[in-house]
Amino acid sequence: MKTLCKGAIGAAFLIVCAVHLNAGSVGYDISFTPLNGVVPTAGSFDYDAAAPAFTNFTVTWDGILFNLTSAANNFLPTSGCSDPSGAVGAFEIMSHTTTSCRGVSAWIAFFPGTPESSGFGFSQTNGSGNISEDILVTGTSPGIYANGHWTITETPEPSTEGLAVGGVIALWAMWRRTLRRRSSLSTS
Repeated sequence: MKTLCKGAIGAAFLIVCAVHLNAGSVGYDISFTPLNGVVPTAGSFDYDAAAPAFTNFTVTWDGILFNLTSAANNFLPTSGCSDPSGAVGAFEIMSHTTTSCRGVSAWIAFFPGTPESSGFGFSQTNGSGNISEDILVTGTSPGIYANGHWTITETPEPSTEGLAVGGVIALWAMWRRTLRRRSSLSTS
């Protein structure tokens, strides 16, 4: 029975891993570091590599919520760069894995006076500064300007993690109950 319980726990672990790997959309949090000006207070997106597509791609900067989902899904590489277009190319920029125009990456934000005319984006230059690729919600500049660097980290889906933990606890409880039954049978 002990071997059976170990096997069941191992099988449950593999199932949870398989479900997590095939979950589709993966959530990411964006961490911002400043070079100049006000730092964004929040940023996140979901990316489905199988589709490929972004959903819920938002950044909050200076109290303004920017939705970059459409800009990321419709990304077009700059002339002279052979990076992929669409969501694949945008994810390469966000994850700093581009190969063609790899260089300096920065987030940029500007606020010329009204939220409707403000802008926010993620930009990458080829190092010399003359070729730039952008995921940008456009606005008009100049105005208050800020920029800096970013990193992304994968966020596990809470429901998946909760199911995994719940399953392991249930298997442990079943195993303990079996041990107690055996112990009570052997003492009678």
